Amino acid sequence: MKTLWKLVRLKPSGQNLCAPKADIWLLLLRLNIAVIVLAEGLAWGYIGWLMAAQTVPVVGGLLVGGVVVILVGSIDSAFAMLDLSRVRDRKSTSKDDGSMPTWRDRALRLVRQFGTRARVGVIVRIAMVVASLMISAPFLAQIMFSTDIRNARAADYAGAVAQKRATLVADFERQIAVARQKREDAMASYSSEIAGTGLSRRYGSGPVARSLEQAVAGANNLLDSLEHERAATLKAFDNADESTRAKQFGVDARPDGIAARFEALGRMEAIPGFRRAENAIRMVLFGLFLGLLLLKWYEPRALEIYYDEELQDAYELYRAGYYDEWYEKEMLAPEKMTPFEFRRWYYETEGVRARTAARRAKIASINARMSEIEATVNRLRDSPGADMAVLTQAREERDQELQVADKKVQELQDLSAEVAAEVGRCQDQLRGAAQTIAQEDGFADSAVLIRKRKMWEERLTAAINRQRRHGDALQEAIRIRALRQADVERIDEMIRVHNELMGELANAVSDARKTALRDLKDLA
Repeated sequence: MKTLWKLVRLKPSGQNLCAPKADIWLLLLRLNIAVIVLAEGLAWGYIGWLMAAQTVPVVGGLLVGGVVVILVGSIDSAFAMLDLSRVRDRKSTSKDDGSMPTWRDRALRLVRQFGTRARVGVIVRIAMVVASLMISAPFLAQIMFSTDIRNARAADYAGAVAQKRATLVADFERQIAVARQKREDAMASYSSEIAGTGLSRRYGSGPVARSLEQAVAGANNLLDSLEHERAATLKAFDNADESTRAKQFGVDARPDGIAARFEALGRMEAIPGFRRAENAIRMVLFGLFLGLLLLKWYEPRALEIYYDEELQDAYELYRAGYYDEWYEKEMLAPEKMTPFEFRRWYYETEGVRARTAARRAKIASINARMSEIEATVNRLRDSPGADMAVLTQAREERDQELQVADKKVQELQDLSAEVAAEVGRCQDQLRGAAQTIAQEDGFADSAVLIRKRKMWEERLTAAINRQRRHGDALQEAIRIRALRQADVERIDEMIRVHNELMGELANAVSDARKTALRDLKDLA
């Protein structure tokens, strides 16, 4: 409810920064909007009443009129509360004394503002004004001339009733005239018959005379019956209501709709002065919208300050003590601060406050950078880092693997030397055995030497096979040792690069620290 009340009063910020002149201007805006809403609500409520005339006209009128009141009131209120203070020269305060801005200032402000939200609002409102002039004005004219329209429609209906009654009377008169003529003819024939000059040429009452007498009586009865029927029919017609006349006598009931009223209104346009009155209604509607536009166009600086959204937010912060450090509270207390003084103070100190805020932000950034630098220096001082630990551990593992590979190579080299010595010894024995066999003559000695030679040949073959196997294993062991040696050299290179990077990082941290200290000294 508080929000709705603020909307009705066009005071979204309450009394904050509301000068007396702004209160007066808001009263004018409220009156203008109230008249516009009332006129539109009446016109469209009347339309709703006519649309639901055969069912629930009151509900139809309230529903349609209420919707239009809400729509028009919302758009006009939003337009009235539009913030036009976006275009300003904050470096100049020559017009902060409440004086009326020039046409150039207003035109520049509205032209720029119409490029955004105001353009849409004005276009929508102009469309509503056009619809109001085309639709609302005729229905307002119907409301204004409702008595004349009702009398005109009543006159039309009375004319139709009179015409129908005249038709009924004419029909009965024609029938009665025919009956009277028949009676006169019958009476003339009867008189001639009893006078002896009739068809029978007999004097007195005879069969023919009696027959003619009966004809005269029948004619009298017919005449009496017609006169009685005429009286009864006209009495029933005069006493009947509209629906009965429509059903029994064919007199159409008075249509009570939009078309019928416009038809009556169209006939009334021939009345002198009626067209001028309808145009006057249109001019009033257009004048109301133009009045709203002019009130917004000529709004004083006091109202512009009140609808300045940025200034209203700043005033809330000011009352909450956000700007206490920028002034002495005894000099500018909230209860003593006028809207113009607050606006002047706020925009004149805006640059200083912005620069101070930027400086504070920079100091905070420098302090955060200093803290980060200190943390980095401490981390570098306390430990060489996780990467260095991984490299050192890998270096130790590769050293151990290299030692194992060296030991394996040494063992294989020793075995290879032993096998080579064995091969040499077998070869020497075989050469010596061959010479001895060539010199011996005895068969038995020769057989012994042959068996010995065969033994040394077998030992030589086995030694050669072992030498081949040990040679392959030695080559594989040498290859593995070379790989381990290459890994050790690569890790040593990585350790050297890491140490250089750590040194450069330490130098960079030191330089950053010096720069931060220099920036802090410059700000101080």
